[in-house]
Amino acid sequence: MTIRCDGARNGFSLRCNASLYRCTHCGATGCTQNKPGICSSQGFEVNEKCVKCGTVGQRELLAPEKVGFFSTLMHDPN
Repeated sequence: MTIRCDGARNGFSLRCNASLYRCTHCGATGCTQNKPGICSSQGFEVNEKCVKCGTVGQRELLAPEKVGFFSTLMHDPN
């Protein structure tokens, strides 16, 4: 399973490498960017709007345990 965006940055030959999200409404997958067209695999705008279906606030982080989010502060015993 890919957990990082493998899209290319617009104008650069660098991999995007941002976190990947999935739209829980339509199933589209991609990263979140603050401007349209910055990454070739952009799936969401900065306001969490899905680029494919336009739904807002319906994204989930793919593999949060792999990118360092093990638990919330409320459930962290340390």
